[in-house]
Amino acid sequence: MQQAPLQLQHEVQSEVTRARTRDFASRLQSIVAPVAPRYRRGPRRDVEAVLRTGARSETDLIALLKKRQARTSLLIKVCWILGRLGEKRAVPAIVAALQDSDPRLRRQAAVSLGHLHTRRALGPLVRALLEDADVEVRKIAALELGCLCDGRAYRRLVHALADRAEHPGVRGAAAEALATAPRRRAEAPLLAALSDPSAEVRFWAAFALGQLRSRRALAKLKRLAATDAARVPGWGTVRREAATAVEYISGRAD
Repeated sequence: MQQAPLQLQHEVQSEVTRARTRDFASRLQSIVAPVAPRYRRGPRRDVEAVLRTGARSETDLIALLKKRQARTSLLIKVCWILGRLGEKRAVPAIVAALQDSDPRLRRQAAVSLGHLHTRRALGPLVRALLEDADVEVRKIAALELGCLCDGRAYRRLVHALADRAEHPGVRGAAAEALATAPRRRAEAPLLAALSDPSAEVRFWAAFALGQLRSRRALAKLKRLAATDAARVPGWGTVRREAATAVEYISGRAD
């Protein structure tokens, strides 16, 4: 069988490469589409920055993150993209990034592990919750553990919620994450958290109990809705969140 001329072989290979690159670029653009229109500019720029590196596949992105020789701002973008793509082959590289010296990359690594919804994320996220020096990393780890919907994760979240030595932001994140737990497992610790000294903990405990439709919590929530004017910056007052939870539990919420 006669082979095609070498020049034609090169042209065919080049076209295949260009097609693959276009397909990869389309996949990256697809993760921007679900973002609300007013927030798309940043993610779109992130995708463009990653494509400018010459990456042509998810494998290239995993290699970039694994080597961690690029600037941190780019690695954060790569980590975000791999999580949004649901690229489970990236788990080892993302877990390694969770140990990076820069807390900004560790934060994104924790978020991406949660997006991947894999049991391999459980151990690394638990370690981040228990050991990371950065409060934001611990908060994110708590929230992403809730996304795993794993009984072992819930045990750690209950422990973090009850730990008065932990930062209130982390404890509040643990309370919020327990909104995804089975009611029988989360109800008692969340009810106790409604009396916590921290407004942030009370706020998120009220939120979680509302999401769980806990009728046992109604009396306490109504009391907080009438009396607790403490404000959580960026979110509002405890009384407002408690009132919303009462509406959810009573079936009056939209």
